[in-house]
Amino acid sequence: MVMERSAREDVREVLRRFGIGSARRASTTDATEEVILLAPADAEVIDADELTLALMNVLPHKKVWVTADGPRWTSEEL
Repeated sequence: MVMERSAREDVREVLRRFGIGSARRASTTDATEEVILLAPADAEVIDADELTLALMNVLPHKKVWVTADGPRWTSEEL
């Protein structure tokens, strides 16, 4: 599923507010969800609940999950 350009920019802005310079998104989810994949070092230090809530505000009508990136994910740059 492709993320719209404006949504991508909104997600990047939220990530920047949390001190995260880059992230990926799972590309094999359905249209109702968004999985944001962080570098493991970033995932360890952020408040995932707070970040998830902030992302939910810019991605209405989506289930949002924030987790560490790893080899099991098929993903793309945000």
